[in-house]
Amino acid sequence: MKIHLNNPLRSCRWLLSLVGPAMLAVSATTQAASVNWTVSINPKNSGTVAWSTTAPVANGVLTQSGKITFDQYSFVDLTFHPNAGGSIVKVMKNADDVTLWLDPSNHIQFGPVGSPHLISVTFAGGAAPSAPTGTFGFAFPTNNASLTAIADVTGNYSGAANFTIPRNYNIDVAQDESGKLAYIGTIDGFTPTGGGELAGGVGAVTTVNGKPTAQLQGSFAGTRDGVATTGSGTATGPLEISNVGTGTSGVTGTASYKAKVAGVPASESNVPIAMPVTPAERANLHKNWSLSLTITNIPTSTGKAVIMATAQLTLPNGNVIVYPLKKTKYSSTAGYKLSFKKGQNISVIPTALDKRSTITITGMMLTPSGGTSYTPTGGTLTYQFLGQSGTGNLTDFLVE
Repeated sequence: MKIHLNNPLRSCRWLLSLVGPAMLAVSATTQAASVNWTVSINPKNSGTVAWSTTAPVANGVLTQSGKITFDQYSFVDLTFHPNAGGSIVKVMKNADDVTLWLDPSNHIQFGPVGSPHLISVTFAGGAAPSAPTGTFGFAFPTNNASLTAIADVTGNYSGAANFTIPRNYNIDVAQDESGKLAYIGTIDGFTPTGGGELAGGVGAVTTVNGKPTAQLQGSFAGTRDGVATTGSGTATGPLEISNVGTGTSGVTGTASYKAKVAGVPASESNVPIAMPVTPAERANLHKNWSLSLTITNIPTSTGKAVIMATAQLTLPNGNVIVYPLKKTKYSSTAGYKLSFKKGQNISVIPTALDKRSTITITGMMLTPSGGTSYTPTGGTLTYQFLGQSGTGNLTDFLVE
């Protein structure tokens, strides 16, 4: 008897029908080993390969060359999808051309599979999948304590601080784009040499343990309560509003100083301090900021579109930083990776280059949300401005 096995798939099934019971008996007592197949898509981004296996029961879609792992003796189904307007040139199993084995749906089944193979598909024509585009809004959610805030404290502050002797104060504070502070004002009982206001002090706002924290330093020469006094000191504390006693809201921290009072040395280290903050002063503690991101496809003279991105950052102090258009890339598996720095501060006249503010977005995935609209569904946002920095899940900042 002469048997024609023109179709290897039918051959496998015919042989399996003869030895199936014996094979099943053997496989039932022998643990199947894992098999790795490599699937190569050529050229890159020219199409996709849908796959499924019977052992284990699994499926997925390869958007780029990759590997499929399954148990020995599994059946493997592959379906080849060229991009819109494209076609399949060739499908190879190792050195064998299996293009003619594809059914009308460009599907083929292999199995039971016993060893590793290289499956290579070549597509032709067809437009590359278009990158998702749109304008997306992000803002800092001030009610999310797990995220790192960025603070600007420019403003006037007055009240009574619980120093060793409670004293009224009236201080003006200015903060620049690097987070550096300058302050000047008066404290009851202190009179600088020559009169007038107290000598100015300096400091900075930085991120410490995930919180915006003010660090101040200053010096004094004059009289305290009519007694000749000179000295210098530092103070530090997180810019978080809390109860500072008797139901009063304010900020807390510690202070250290060295002084000479009537020629007698005096000093203290890490003395707890609390400064009440009125509702009006609390409005000076700006933590709100927002980001508008725009991604678009811009046609070139060659007819091929280029993905471009720009962003506009509104700082807590109200300044608006505009970043110029820049070329970017999109990956269906890794999403967008974007970095914006050296934008133009359009809130000052004349406009000025902002060298301090940086926004980085990594792994931004976009999911269709109807029509040509997309919604960010993943990624990380890293932000750095006003001398502070933070990071968080992109979706935590999404403006619905």
